[in-house]
Amino acid sequence: MAAQVVACFLVRFDVHVGYELVWQDSVDKYFADGVEFKALPSGLHSVPSDTVVFTHDCNGKKCYGLAVFHQNNALGSVDPNGGSGVDRSQVKMYSLGILIDPEESNTAWKLQATSKIWNYRSELTELVKSFVYDVDEKSALENVKSFFKKNKLGNSVTKIDAASPNAISNSSDHMIDSLINLYSRMGPLIYKLWRLCLLRKRILIVSNDDTVGDLCKFVYCMSVISSIPVELKPKLYHSGARVDEVSKPAFNFGISDPPHFSNWIATTKDEIILQKTGMWDYVVDLNELGITGSDGTKYWATPTDLERFKLVYPKLVDSHAEAPDFSRICENSWEFIWSSLKWWASAGEVSQPFDLEFEFDDVTGVMTIVVLMGYFQKMTTRIFSVLIGAINDDEMVTLDAQDLIEMGLDGYNESDWQWVEQLVETWWGFKVKRVGILSDLCCWG
Repeated sequence: MAAQVVACFLVRFDVHVGYELVWQDSVDKYFADGVEFKALPSGLHSVPSDTVVFTHDCNGKKCYGLAVFHQNNALGSVDPNGGSGVDRSQVKMYSLGILIDPEESNTAWKLQATSKIWNYRSELTELVKSFVYDVDEKSALENVKSFFKKNKLGNSVTKIDAASPNAISNSSDHMIDSLINLYSRMGPLIYKLWRLCLLRKRILIVSNDDTVGDLCKFVYCMSVISSIPVELKPKLYHSGARVDEVSKPAFNFGISDPPHFSNWIATTKDEIILQKTGMWDYVVDLNELGITGSDGTKYWATPTDLERFKLVYPKLVDSHAEAPDFSRICENSWEFIWSSLKWWASAGEVSQPFDLEFEFDDVTGVMTIVVLMGYFQKMTTRIFSVLIGAINDDEMVTLDAQDLIEMGLDGYNESDWQWVEQLVETWWGFKVKRVGILSDLCCWG
């Protein structure tokens, strides 16, 4: 397949002058100008190494960038002249990176193209270390130029498809390999985040304890599991849904370079962005494990989410493992109790929301990740299939509690009802009419 690198660049942080774009080369019409402010992690003085993924505007074309940062940890060295400050002559901080254009990919699934940029991380890491630890920077730069010549757009190279199971199994460092870690850390709250992604909101994932590279992988994982299955898209188009406005991974950004498109999921280490509530809709804090809206509202997992997590978690990590206690991040359980009573009173005719989902039996290794991806895709298909069947020309979608249960939701949970109403409004521009004798019971409390 064709290489996708459209630009390559070297950025240095000089303790005297700040950010410097030391060198760049690019294919025609692509330029790396401005990447020096994106290619270095925030708080770089305390970061020995990291990987930054970001978006970059190249003459109106949206490109994805990856930069590998490394420093020689000389900030604690003693000034040889006897001063009390840092020996600035010894400090070396570099980021070496590339840009790719997903539109030049030979895959119809553009999200897959973004993950391919991670394939270059290992080679970039070795190259950037030469600038930090070797004396001959001229020779190091020649190696970078050779790397770009070999991998730039238009050259014929052979690479493993970044989305295939073989690619994941042959590498211990793939963007999707963080999915099980993210699922385990977020617990049932990951279902709430998945639903917010389907609403095309502007979502930030933040953590003080994770590297930028790890957070970018989490962003990619959420983008994958909240993507629309290929086989579902024609049905959505036919129903009149606004399919093209799906959420996109913006990866990492700072206060000076917010995403130049809407409907994104991203991360940041720039704390001032968290104070700029007009820039985002929701923040997911992995340290405190919570989701907060821009208006300060806290969002919780539903009891159904908790029950679903308890069923899935042991099949992902260990068949004998007990799921951690995440009850503190869930809504009150009275609505789930009511739903269970309704199921009992109907002699089981009302299916439980998680009855129809994937089986994880006898799945190990890389296939666990593949099945977990498919699990979320199946839930997405389940929701939209019910809604497509309910859409008509009245601009009013009539639903009852059983419809929500068929979607895999709780038909007696107010937050699930509100989410469905937002989903219909976002994708079709229609309103929802709740019907049925029991349709108002979810509003109790």
